[in-house]
Amino acid sequence: MSTPPAREHPAPDDPEVDGSADAAEGLPDRPRFAFLVRLAQLLHGYGTPAHRLDETVIRCAASLGVVAEVFSTPTLLMAAFGRGHAQRTHLLPTHVRDIDLGALVELDLVRDDVEAGRCSPREGTRRLDAIADAPPRYGAALTVASYGVASAGAATLFGGGPRETGLSLALGVVTGLVALALGRRSTATRIFEPTAAFVAALSAGLAAAAWPDLRPQVVVLSALIVIVPGLSLTLGLTEMATRHLMSGTTRLAGVVTVFLTVGLGVALGSELAASLVGRGASLDAGPRLPVWSVWPAVALSSGAFLVLFQGRPRDVVWVLPAALLAFVGARTGALLLGPELGGFVGALAIGLGSNVYAHALDRPASVPLLPGILMLVPGSIGYRSLASFLADDVVSGVETAFRMALVAVSLVGGLLLANVLFTPRRSL
Repeated sequence: MSTPPAREHPAPDDPEVDGSADAAEGLPDRPRFAFLVRLAQLLHGYGTPAHRLDETVIRCAASLGVVAEVFSTPTLLMAAFGRGHAQRTHLLPTHVRDIDLGALVELDLVRDDVEAGRCSPREGTRRLDAIADAPPRYGAALTVASYGVASAGAATLFGGGPRETGLSLALGVVTGLVALALGRRSTATRIFEPTAAFVAALSAGLAAAAWPDLRPQVVVLSALIVIVPGLSLTLGLTEMATRHLMSGTTRLAGVVTVFLTVGLGVALGSELAASLVGRGASLDAGPRLPVWSVWPAVALSSGAFLVLFQGRPRDVVWVLPAALLAFVGARTGALLLGPELGGFVGALAIGLGSNVYAHALDRPASVPLLPGILMLVPGSIGYRSLASFLADDVVSGVETAFRMALVAVSLVGGLLLANVLFTPRRSL
């Protein structure tokens, strides 16, 4: 979608924009303009994919009698209002935040009220500002603990034993502490991924010297499961499949960057551990957890992701079944189609379930979809590919990277088919 070249125009709060809109040109007055701009900024800041952001803002603008076009990438947001030569195009300042499912629900409620006329655009803008300025839903202690629970659950799902799960829990907490410490300085957040990867790899390497039957790769991957960008990879491919090529390409470039920085941290940590204690002997893995342990692992992981995504506590009754549905769907699909294409069945199941949720409760499908899809995303496969390259096993690295791409494409295909089979009334 193309937009006219950017021109200088009054800011949303400029008096020149106040007054009645020219209905023939589809231009908004100041309250409607301010509301639409703020809505677009917050949706973009909370990580809404390009295709959903465009549809949401354009539909809301149409309900207010405004002609709008939106163009977005993960680092850029432009909005145009009006028709033809009178169209006003604006480059909007954005601040990328973490995914916040609770805020998305609240944003959607405000949008509903403004579209239905239960709330004026001016009051809607005030409510949006209040949502943006609200403190985090969960405290630092619970957030850090959720890092650990998510890592322990991942270790169980990856076939780790009691030692791998316990160490992953501890290192997941360390990763959360690193995120908390570096998050207080905007410039320090840029080194979060390599720092967390370095600490995890160094700790796992040192622990392997004490426990020769420990599988450090499982520990490192589990400890970093929250920062491995499998979800971003899936979202980027979805944007490309919906013809938002620039946004999808930008997001995928970010995925590659994160994988490379994580690889740098893992390489530095592993080599430092080897220089301190030597490389552990390759022994058979220690005891495994019982098969049934995967079910509580899925449940606990979904709850941890709900906290990390700042979802509302009441939504756990939807997030937990969604995670189980995705996991069972993927396991069933693996039996029918193989492990790479099994994700298609899981994504189809969670996509249909999320759309039914959105249709029945009139709430964003993202609430159960994002925590559920995290059970399927191929970030762990991407990390294994990177580990193979670091071990000079290029053939295995390329093969694993192809598997990662195949899994990601199968997830995208399942989600797109779910939207065709059952289209929700909501765009979020």
